[in-house]
Amino acid sequence: MNDMTACASLDSATLSSAPVLLLQPKVENWVVVYAHGGLIADFDDEASARREAEQWAGICLRR
Repeated sequence: MNDMTACASLDSATLSSAPVLLLQPKVENWVVVYAHGGLIADFDDEASARREAEQWAGICLRR
């Protein structure tokens, strides 16, 4: 297999899953990054992420 074949396979695999991704509703997720470098990405709303970040001296980010 040469490089062109590998690229073509990757492109067709990506394109075949694209319609499924476009039909999924956008869900807002929040991530908290702690001062020690750990992170949690389980927050569905900004208020919960902000409380967690304030309690543990971290920052919250929307992804």
